[in-house]
Amino acid sequence: MPYLPSGGGSLSAGQLDLAALLGSWLPVLHVQSVSDLEPGWTWTEAEIWGQVDEALVQLHRAARLSVVSLPLTTSGATVALPDRLVSVLHVAVAGATLRPATVSEVEALAGGGWRSQTGTPKRWVHEHDGDNVVRLWPAPTATVSVLVLAVVALDEVTGAAIEIPGWLGDAAIHGAFSQLMKREGDAAMPETAARCAVHAELYRQAAAGLYGVAM
Repeated sequence: MPYLPSGGGSLSAGQLDLAALLGSWLPVLHVQSVSDLEPGWTWTEAEIWGQVDEALVQLHRAARLSVVSLPLTTSGATVALPDRLVSVLHVAVAGATLRPATVSEVEALAGGGWRSQTGTPKRWVHEHDGDNVVRLWPAPTATVSVLVLAVVALDEVTGAAIEIPGWLGDAAIHGAFSQLMKREGDAAMPETAARCAVHAELYRQAAAGLYGVAM
């Protein structure tokens, strides 16, 4: 069974040239250069990077690969979260850790009308309905400092060099081609797609074991 290309196995972050990593896959794709992927190829280069980006986001959903500390302030009930947020791990207000809760749990505690209640925050709810925010209950009546620990995905992948470990680039490329190569068409390679999926799943399991489950 031929060996699939690799970008390196270092666990430490470093600048990874994604374009060069994609170049190592060109023989698998039976093309000579990235330019051969457009316009007559089944996938464009942009489609490949889109799938790589999605694979990276899915890896962040599986493991706490990029935990960031977000020191924020709010004078209301909600705290805005980053666009590329994957999950919220911890929320503290004025140094006091709040317990996470679902909407139904807060409704049961509040006895109705919880969104308009004010006081010292005791719970936080991660709301996804339109706005990606953390809602504090009860809402503070003055400006307070809020610390949010969250898993946030990397900036959108466009093919430029990015600061990630080599193994993470490998994982994303395998995840991307596991999806691309199973599409029906001239470039369909179901057996290679299946092998890529196995590699991607091994990376996912390893990442979750090393860094902890994100969600």
